[in-house]
Amino acid sequence: MAVLALFVTFGQPSLNSALAGCKDAAAPGVNWSGCFKERKILSGHDMTGANLSRSILTGSDLGQADLEKASLDGADLTHVSFRDANLGGATLRKAFGMRVTMEGAQLEDTVLEKAELFRVNLRGANLKNARAQKAQLARADLTGAQLIGTDLRYANIARASFADAKLERAKFAGAYTYLARFEGVDLSKVVGLEQVQLNLSCGDDKTKLPSGLKRPPSWPCLFKGSQTE
Repeated sequence: MAVLALFVTFGQPSLNSALAGCKDAAAPGVNWSGCFKERKILSGHDMTGANLSRSILTGSDLGQADLEKASLDGADLTHVSFRDANLGGATLRKAFGMRVTMEGAQLEDTVLEKAELFRVNLRGANLKNARAQKAQLARADLTGAQLIGTDLRYANIARASFADAKLERAKFAGAYTYLARFEGVDLSKVVGLEQVQLNLSCGDDKTKLPSGLKRPPSWPCLFKGSQTE
């Protein structure tokens, strides 16, 4: 009984304190770590420096929100919209989700290490100097994205589209490039790309290659059936 009383007296208030932040309004520095925030309309909110690590944000709208230097490590971002949001300097280590929208988002210096963002929409996003080592970005749409200095080492970029993307100094060592779309893309200044990776990818006679690499005979790729789905 004494042990139970001790838990009631000291344990429960500690639990309540840990969850209290989940009821706080969206604001700079808000602590929603581990909170359930599905289908919330948070577009345009100032949430700079917020702690959203391990939070469940499924289906929420954070378009045009200011999330500079926020933590979204381990967060569930399935069907979340960050359209035109500011995520500069934010951390998304091991964040995960399907069909996340980050079109036009500011992701400069953002940390995406080991994030699992399948079919993420990054059209026109600024990922300059972002760190996406070992990230799962299969089928990502990176059309027109700024990837200058972006670290994609050992990332899965299978079937990702890089049309019109800027890739100067982007790091590709160890990246999985199966059917990655490089048609018309300037790869001449990327770092760490090897012939075997190029052979797995798709390009055309307008693709500019790094010195020492050759255009694979399999180019241009012929897509059939599920390969375009």
